[in-house]
Amino acid sequence: MLDLSALPTLGSRDDDIGRLTDRELAAMFRFLLRARMGATVVALTIAALLATYDQTPWKIALAGGVATMLLLLTLRDRPHFHAQWLPPRKSTEILGSVMVVHATLITLTGGIHSPLVVLFPPITFLFGAVVGRPRVVWIPLVLSIVFVWGLAADDLFPAPRLVPEVFAEVLPRLGGPAFAITMAVVLSMVMMATTTFGLLLRGAVERAVRGAQEARAETLATMQDRNRELWRLSGAVAHELKNPLASVQGLASLLARRFEAGTKESQRMGVLVEEVERMGSIIEEFLNFSRPLTEMTRRETSTTELVERAVALHRPLAEASGVTLHAEIGREGSLACDPRKLAQVLGNLLHNGLDASPRGGQVRLRVRDADDERVCFEVLDDGPGIDPEIRPLLFRPGSTTKPSGSGIGLTVARAIAEQHGGTLELLDRPEGGCRAVLTVPREPVPSSPETS
Repeated sequence: MLDLSALPTLGSRDDDIGRLTDRELAAMFRFLLRARMGATVVALTIAALLATYDQTPWKIALAGGVATMLLLLTLRDRPHFHAQWLPPRKSTEILGSVMVVHATLITLTGGIHSPLVVLFPPITFLFGAVVGRPRVVWIPLVLSIVFVWGLAADDLFPAPRLVPEVFAEVLPRLGGPAFAITMAVVLSMVMMATTTFGLLLRGAVERAVRGAQEARAETLATMQDRNRELWRLSGAVAHELKNPLASVQGLASLLARRFEAGTKESQRMGVLVEEVERMGSIIEEFLNFSRPLTEMTRRETSTTELVERAVALHRPLAEASGVTLHAEIGREGSLACDPRKLAQVLGNLLHNGLDASPRGGQVRLRVRDADDERVCFEVLDDGPGIDPEIRPLLFRPGSTTKPSGSGIGLTVARAIAEQHGGTLELLDRPEGGCRAVLTVPREPVPSSPETS
């Protein structure tokens, strides 16, 4: 039978699409984070060159300040080096810091003649592709164009010069004013083109993600419809088998009485009766699972009453198994619940605990306040604990370690807990055994469904 409970439900909201797109683009930011860390060494090297050849205090301070800022940002963002997704604000912050550092390095390595100028178009492209919002993207684009023209203007006038002269021999000026103006015009046009291309690429990616998302949602809906049809058919088959099986059970019981106790025939008929009873219980559990949860009938119920009744009902089974069963009740309390359904959950947990505990062991059912708004029921046993192989499948139908189990009881129990707005967990105890924890709110949760 198909189990779709683990599949995520995807809508067609733009926020979901943007988040998926940002997740795919996170690899770019992980690269930028590492590149920014490497730029710290570059900034320190430039500061050392300036201190040796230029010795202008503000220039040395600027290079040293940039190196310090890069180092602090790298230390702060180390947790994001392996992140699978970055918030949009963090992405914009990273690109903004990269642009500021880049502009500073250009200023300190030759201005409009710096080889680092050619990195402006890729940065503006990243802004367009990653941020994806034109109103936000055009701000750094305009600032970048203004900065480039400022560098060109600085190259046109002889004094005062902002760009250090130490790089004049390594990076000679090419073509004079004509070169500076040409570079400013070309860079401005290229940055506008790369920004536009980045925005178009982002839009194309989001459309592709939207198409894949809609196709996945359609496939999921088809699978869910098919799954519901299969469950309805299986429920109908189980219901049709229930009555004939009850007749077989009655006839087998009558036949068993005709044989003397202790004979082989009597033993064989006893096995037949037990197996028919087991088949009947499996069909009953399957019917409970295959049909929707019935509407809850809430009423104010004493927690002490719930616990004592559950223990009293299972005490004969505990005595037959040689297991001690007792209740641990904290302060008297009450909650608004469907007592019949909660009794079904507690009964399932107690039954599992008694089955798992060896002779001479004990099972405890205790109730306590989880907090001011929730009540916690715990069932503790002395069994072997949770099998690691079955742990990931605990609440999936058909998953069980019992030779005669159906693997449906825990699934129904968790559904009832969630119907009450609560939770059901199975945990290993440090001293050995299993601890089942059922937590439910004292008052109805407004958002919790009354039916399922």
